[in-house]
Amino acid sequence: MNQSITITIDRLRCYAFHGVMEQERSVGAEYEVTLSIRYPAMRAVTADSLADTVDYAQLCDIVTGAMSHPAALLERVCGVIIEDVMRAFPLTEGGTVTVSKLNPPISNSSMASASVTVSW
Repeated sequence: MNQSITITIDRLRCYAFHGVMEQERSVGAEYEVTLSIRYPAMRAVTADSLADTVDYAQLCDIVTGAMSHPAALLERVCGVIIEDVMRAFPLTEGGTVTVSKLNPPISNSSMASASVTVSW
């Protein structure tokens, strides 16, 4: 039987310096990142060993590391997270990453966030 598990980091908060406008890159903003990955369950569901699954603390480190490198586009930030996840956990079968800029600086509008989601 081929089983997969889904591991999710839900709304990890980071302060980062992404954006097209110069002020966004100098002042920064609050972001939330949600990352879900599919991983072969193999023995994790029966063996109870971290060696048989993905360490979600390491996923948090991957996200915060990617968020610490400024980019103009949230799409690129998502791409960096995906690249880093695949490098650290090559058995990953796919997933979804959403990067949300909280209270984005858009004239004449008020919103909770603007987000980009990439699935692979």
